[in-house]
Amino acid sequence: MSTAVLAPPKQGRRGPPRGSLYVPASPKDQPPKSARIVKDRRARGVEKTSRARTVYLTGEVKVQAQQKATKADTSLAVYTREAWDRFLAGKLIPQPPLRAVRNSGIVKEKFVQWEEDEYWAQLTSRCQQATEELGFRVNPSSIAEQHLRALTGLENPARE
Repeated sequence: MSTAVLAPPKQGRRGPPRGSLYVPASPKDQPPKSARIVKDRRARGVEKTSRARTVYLTGEVKVQAQQKATKADTSLAVYTREAWDRFLAGKLIPQPPLRAVRNSGIVKEKFVQWEEDEYWAQLTSRCQQATEELGFRVNPSSIAEQHLRALTGLENPARE
């Protein structure tokens, strides 16, 4: 009997595999943050017509609001949606944004939120109306920023 020697598997041009990709099988297997986001989306009844929308927030505001959301066992998406609902209802009047001083180190960070197309169209059209009425640019990010600053107690950075 001859003993067969197995050759090592071919690695190809890309190198050896680097591990497996973990994909949760059910909501029970998801990490806590993902589970909260899924729960929030299901509670609001997000349809297939929703898309990922990018909101830009100042780094300190994003961190403070996320900490507050974690303590309240919710997500940052709930707070931004609350801001937009208040704006559409006329309960939140946009304030002119203060620009950061050059080289001040204030950085805007991305936050991605799923919103329905119909709601987003209504929000952006109301932002355009407010821009024309108020004389400065109003967008969903500035509304969310203003509401989150009020919610967390942070003040707007002063312009020099």
